[in-house]
Amino acid sequence: MSSNLLFIFVLGPPAAGKGTLCSRLIGKYAVQHMSVGDVLRKVVVNNNHPSINQKLEKQELINPEELLPILKDKLSEADLKDPERRVMLIDGFPRSKAQGEAFEAELAVPRLVLLFRCDKEVARKRSLDRKRGKDDNAMFEKRYHEYKMESEAIESTYGKRGLVFEVQVDTEILESRDNRQYILAQVQRWNGLFIG
Repeated sequence: MSSNLLFIFVLGPPAAGKGTLCSRLIGKYAVQHMSVGDVLRKVVVNNNHPSINQKLEKQELINPEELLPILKDKLSEADLKDPERRVMLIDGFPRSKAQGEAFEAELAVPRLVLLFRCDKEVARKRSLDRKRGKDDNAMFEKRYHEYKMESEAIESTYGKRGLVFEVQVDTEILESRDNRQYILAQVQRWNGLFIG
């Protein structure tokens, strides 16, 4: 896949507010947003990848060989749809080190990794309050545990390369979307994506 897109990974525990911030950034910057969770939910509805459906039903990680072709198709569509918005926020990806390595091998190295830090109990409350699908306490625990198991290796990989920017999102002041945007505007690597 040949692409003019520049990629930013948006990571954090379930219900940390990743999608909410991404939707706000679309209105302020020349960015696009792809939620990997939303993409996979459409896969389930269309039922055209039975093996992926089975893994999602069990809340298991999708291996890169199955996930990357789907993401590449969606990114190609986005590249053609709005070529003026060349920065793509990929929300909820990668969920494993292997997924990130496969993405870099087949597509590109991310320009930035936004890492949301959110207290578990705050994330739990948000997850239960949004009442989405099968989101209950047991499902939250499973997803949060999976995130914690995989996140250390991912954070270490990108942190060593100076790509990670952390945002604390579980306090009242820093929870403000406007404040998150202000903090992001101070990041030189972020601003550099929109110059030239």
